[in-house]
Amino acid sequence: MMEYIEVYHEFWFEEATDLAMKLDTQLKLPGKIRKARQGNLGSQLTSESYYKETLSVPTMEHIIQVLKDMFSEQHLKALKGSSLVPSVMEQLKFNTSEERRADVYRSDLPSPNTLSAEFHCWRIKWKQRER
Repeated sequence: MMEYIEVYHEFWFEEATDLAMKLDTQLKLPGKIRKARQGNLGSQLTSESYYKETLSVPTMEHIIQVLKDMFSEQHLKALKGSSLVPSVMEQLKFNTSEERRADVYRSDLPSPNTLSAEFHCWRIKWKQRER
């Protein structure tokens, strides 16, 4: 979306302008910016460019960063760990790949060295439950 921020911003700005007109509100630069602009007569700052730089671009950058964080490799590994939930374990054929998925949580465990033994006990429990 950042590649086409000009197009998106133009659309958003047009929407905001239309809404401002319907509400009988004048769309203008904030007071501090207008005063600074008056002191610099050569300034080419428009309402549209100001709002693009202060709203549209930072908002898109924030959304992109949130999405990157949400779908980071570490986060995806943690989501795969949902197969460790007992009700899900029961439905799946439990195997050693679940143990590898739990590695992301290894540092949170009180006794990480016993993880393999813990998984072995769960395998036995769920196998007995199938009977």
